Amino acid sequence: MKIITFCFLIFLSCALSSVCEGQTKFQAPDTIPNYASYKYVNECLVAVRRLYSQADLKDSIWKDTASPENRLDQRPISPEAIKHGRTCLQSLNLDTVRAAKRELEILGLILLLVDRDEDFLKLSKRMLDLAANEREWSDIYNTTSQLLSSARPTRLTGLKQWMEVSRLNEPAASIQARRLGMKVQIGLAALDLGEIETAKQMVGDIFKEIQGNVVDLKSSENRYYLNEGYALAYEVMFDEGMDSLKVSTEAYKQYLRNLWDRFSDAPFEETQEVTGLISPVLVGKYWYKNDWPVDSNGQIQPGSVVTKSNPEVRPVPGKINVLVFLGGGCHPYGQGLPTQYARYSSSASCWRISAIVKRLKKEFPNLQVTVLTKTFGTFGGGKPVDPEEEAVLLSNYILGFFSMPAVQAISETEFFRLPGLDRRRVDLDVQYEEDFQNIRTSTGIILIDEKGKIFHSFIHNSLKSREELMIRKKLSAVFSRLAQN
Repeated sequence: MKIITFCFLIFLSCALSSVCEGQTKFQAPDTIPNYASYKYVNECLVAVRRLYSQADLKDSIWKDTASPENRLDQRPISPEAIKHGRTCLQSLNLDTVRAAKRELEILGLILLLVDRDEDFLKLSKRMLDLAANEREWSDIYNTTSQLLSSARPTRLTGLKQWMEVSRLNEPAASIQARRLGMKVQIGLAALDLGEIETAKQMVGDIFKEIQGNVVDLKSSENRYYLNEGYALAYEVMFDEGMDSLKVSTEAYKQYLRNLWDRFSDAPFEETQEVTGLISPVLVGKYWYKNDWPVDSNGQIQPGSVVTKSNPEVRPVPGKINVLVFLGGGCHPYGQGLPTQYARYSSSASCWRISAIVKRLKKEFPNLQVTVLTKTFGTFGGGKPVDPEEEAVLLSNYILGFFSMPAVQAISETEFFRLPGLDRRRVDLDVQYEEDFQNIRTSTGIILIDEKGKIFHSFIHNSLKSREELMIRKKLSAVFSRLAQN
């Protein structure tokens, strides 16, 4: 709300000024702002952010061939935004400016945008020294850490330097939580950059602090970062886990339990880990499929021929299955109908997940893919449609437009309307949402083994390359196990 109010005030002040007119609107044709008219760096940032956003729209790579490489997931930053960011900073004397939390966020964004990392760290360190109390100190510490972590690319060196610098006058309160959090951030940044040894070192440091009873396991802050550390260790030690998955899903779950026990004295069940649970049989009122054809050389080829089908037993017994949940995160209600601009107007998760599923199907042709969706009563923000008509639109959108090689089970959503003039539609949960209530079933992927047991669940709107790599490794482990039996 504060950010919205801030942006509104900036917009309003410029709307009342002929000098500023057109320079803080988040739309074209404001491509060459007159920086002489700006009095404050936050006004400058509005223009830089606008150019930054325009670059995202024009150069977006969220499309059918979304890259599996994490570095390429980073949308390119406009050279104009970088140039104007430098102009913003020309009149500032960073040796004298005092930046509270909000000002540091603004200055930090621009400094990192133009690769003035040392100046940013210098400014943050001075703000720590000037902090009047522990709260101010924590605000500066957390803001700097977050900006370094979220920068493009991630500033791994800056995070390491910041961890050392901030220890010089660190308040005693919550010291363990801060240090644990920083080690987790450095480990995740190292994974993003492919520096596995650095990530392993951070995991090792966390292990030592736990085993040496340095960390208070009763502290809620410490427990939070230990959970994050567990997730980091899971990725760093992923290949060890694959050795157990090649044996059985049960052995893999025991591996996860042993790993958890190294981080926490809380019951493993508190993680709500679904690995090893039996998947329910899927239900749907409307069924469609898109079978990719096989060419004369026996190679599977992408296709977009959608046909109506009879209900099937899914997951397919004795086969390796992938369940793809495409609920509100990908359903095109409230979005534009499929056009050449759909990659901008529709959720990026649609393109991302469809690209991942197609790569998996090519690598593992025997993989059984099932897409689970539900009706919403409308499509593409258009007029209300009946469930059967919406099912046709949905299947052609997901299986056809995105060329998903899958069987699609569409549930008809029951609902009620609020009384009075509103008459707003309120949807009830469909069967698959109730069946998978321990998993957020908006957008994501679940892997199921030949015995119907879940061995991977990832529910998120932005699958990254590390996650896709883990999915491929897990599938390779399970398929190799089947080949040996």
